[in-house]
Amino acid sequence: MKINSRIFTTVLFSTIVFISQERSFAQVIPDQTLPKDSVIIEQGNVILIEGGTTTGGNLFHSLKTFRFLLEV
Repeated sequence: MKINSRIFTTVLFSTIVFISQERSFAQVIPDQTLPKDSVIIEQGNVILIEGGTTTGGNLFHSLKTFRFLLEV
């Protein structure tokens, strides 16, 4: 009986967590501080950040704004 109670509690908790999840969206706005700017490409719910400045073996992106928006 104790095992069934644990399974029930786990399933109930998982269901509540799954149902209570909210959607979020990112908003990305590049700035103009690097020699080669980043390019923001929005494809539906996917945001691609391409371009940027390469120095040595490192790739840099500079963003003016990067924030998440919750959908209510």
